[in-house]
Amino acid sequence: MKRIYFFCFQLTLFTFAFVLNLSLANAQNFFTKNFQKSHIGVVTGFGYGTERIEVEEGLYTLMYAKAHFAYELKNNNPAKKSIPLSVRFILEPQINPVLIHTSPEVAIFNWETGINLGVQLGFFTDRKLYPILVISAGPHYYSAKVARQAPGFVFSDNMGLGGMYKASENIDLMFMFHIRHLSNAQIMLPNHGINTYNFVFGVLKNFSNSNPKPAF
Repeated sequence: MKRIYFFCFQLTLFTFAFVLNLSLANAQNFFTKNFQKSHIGVVTGFGYGTERIEVEEGLYTLMYAKAHFAYELKNNNPAKKSIPLSVRFILEPQINPVLIHTSPEVAIFNWETGINLGVQLGFFTDRKLYPILVISAGPHYYSAKVARQAPGFVFSDNMGLGGMYKASENIDLMFMFHIRHLSNAQIMLPNHGINTYNFVFGVLKNFSNSNPKPAF
């Protein structure tokens, strides 16, 4: 009987490993078939609270230090080649220094680190400059000890508007204003959240030079 149980256990492990390997292979094939590398670069900027959303201890400010990876959805439908819209999957690992200004002369140093995953929509025109819309979220860890939010694990939710400027054949400049919310989905209390207004600027290497034609 023990041999039968052991055989069933081995068969279960083998089946699980086979299905997992098949799923990963299918996911990789789907990604390579439908996405192409678009941009890689660095992004910096700053964020700050306002009088309404600053933490009790003082003004919450941060400096962004992010890597930016973007993969563009391929347009496999020849009938839609003229639609001036790009859909990009973005990934941004980051380490952000934080200062909480308890007074005009005193600031307490903290830090954040994490990764954001999201979608970037680009609305092409016949010019070098075109607008973008970004929505992203991801897990973060932050060290600040404030009354509004428990330190440690949080989620970073972002929504922003900005633009991309084609500085050269292979270099694009990105600028954006976005609103960010940090909270932990009630995993730890307190969980009132920390909100910031943010301005970022990026220098990106462009791997995709075939932009869609403008609609008008």
